[in-house]
Amino acid sequence: MKKNMKNKESQTKFLFKIGICFALLFMVFLSMDTSYVSMATEEKEFCYLSDIPYMADQSSVGWREVTLDKTPDNTALSVKVEGANYTFEKGIFAHATSTVVYDLTDYAEYDYFTAYLGLNTTSTRGDGVVFDVLTSSNGTNWESQLENGPIDKQPGQNATFVKIDIRNAKYLKLSADDKASNGNDHSVYVDAKLIKESYDDSNGIKTVAEYDQILKNYEGQEITGDYELTLLQRELVNKAGPYALKRFMNESEENRQMFTWLMNSVDNLRFYIMGGTPDGGSYYNSLVQLSRLYNEYSTDFSNNECLNNKWYPDMTYGDLYKKMAMSIALTHSQRVGLWMQSGVVENQSDALRRYAIFKYMHKNGNLRATDNLDITPWFEALQVEEMRFVMNNAIDDEEILWLNAYVQTKLDQYKTTNYLTPHPYMAYVWPDYGNNLYYTEENREYFNELFAINGTGLFDLNYTIPGGKTNPTYNLSVTRGTTDNKIYKVWMNFRNKFGTGAVCGGISKSGSNIRTTHGIPATVIGQPGHAALLYYTKDARRQRLLEY
Repeated sequence: MKKNMKNKESQTKFLFKIGICFALLFMVFLSMDTSYVSMATEEKEFCYLSDIPYMADQSSVGWREVTLDKTPDNTALSVKVEGANYTFEKGIFAHATSTVVYDLTDYAEYDYFTAYLGLNTTSTRGDGVVFDVLTSSNGTNWESQLENGPIDKQPGQNATFVKIDIRNAKYLKLSADDKASNGNDHSVYVDAKLIKESYDDSNGIKTVAEYDQILKNYEGQEITGDYELTLLQRELVNKAGPYALKRFMNESEENRQMFTWLMNSVDNLRFYIMGGTPDGGSYYNSLVQLSRLYNEYSTDFSNNECLNNKWYPDMTYGDLYKKMAMSIALTHSQRVGLWMQSGVVENQSDALRRYAIFKYMHKNGNLRATDNLDITPWFEALQVEEMRFVMNNAIDDEEILWLNAYVQTKLDQYKTTNYLTPHPYMAYVWPDYGNNLYYTEENREYFNELFAINGTGLFDLNYTIPGGKTNPTYNLSVTRGTTDNKIYKVWMNFRNKFGTGAVCGGISKSGSNIRTTHGIPATVIGQPGHAALLYYTKDARRQRLLEY
């Protein structure tokens, strides 16, 4: 009897311990990062073609070998989509003439094959490639699945997205024909996947066709409210392209937040779309910069304090800051830097820093030229398309505050707006920016004093200005090059005892720098054997661009 009681007691303790273990395991499971579980579920919806074996005995290439997820030179696969170049982590490189064959027998759960087919961006010449995608039920008889037949691709053209029904196929063949010559025929199939019918990678981005269906419901109505919002959303998708938007959304949560902010506001979309096509043509690059600006300065955009602008009385600081951010996002979609030497890091502009500089100058009265000419309200009233001529000013961030202050000293001294033009500052002389006279130590103090601001030498100036969330402050000073590391700067164009200067191109570009650092839109236009400066002016009757 006692033995039985002890056995029952032991069994009870054992079961209790087992229960505790299960409880602990369950608690651990609850605390796990379930994103891995979600990802595993999502991945069952598709399978990358480069992750499954191709039939080597039935595949061939015109040069080197089939490579997966890279080029034969071990670089990333890259094609043009919707006018912009993108790299891809997954895909197949098969130099034409080539065939790559897959046995799909073990992948019957998938319904479609999708990919972007085209020439890798390393293909810069040649007579192009003809692509085809074929399927077979027996591996012997093949049928093209391209709706309009084989696709001819030339270097520099956009890749073509294909979606092929494979539900009745057991074999898949990717074909690239070299036409007459196989020089540079770098044929690729990027983001190549087998997908299920239920797979959806749209990230909520509607197609233009889907927007067109929605817009039919508004026909005959006044274009306001949701109708206007839907029209603007469609316009952005149409201009940017669904791939650029989907790719952008996939990059980060910050991108998603910014895109939600952009797409759900008529004002935001108006500012961005009416601002024109991004410099360089890449909406993806532009949206990346806008996301950076939004993440850094989003609190600025909700500032409802009124500016009391004489042309737009209801305009707020938030409106101005949004226009500034949109303008910079549209200009800094490609590299912006000093026209003299934009490839040097010290001469390049950063979107966040340029925003901080112009915000600082606007708030601190730096856009006032003379007692009779304050550019501040002009700057506030600019539309995004006009403000772009200020923000893409081909000058380094380092020199903007210095040049603004240097020009202002002349405006204050001579009380004339002539000093908003380049000629009082410059001699018409063929430039030589590599001349050692700019860089030797014996001339340092001369240039330091010549271009000083209020007694502080050019190379001793240090501006500390407010930044944003991740960069609370920026410290800006003008880098001075050396004889071993020659860094060109705007000040090298201005008059000095050595008689150096610039000709029409340098004069016009320096003139653009002078005006834009005071908030005046300006740009340079080329003419046969000449360059001229265009700049914006405003009066009570009209706004216009004038040639100087």
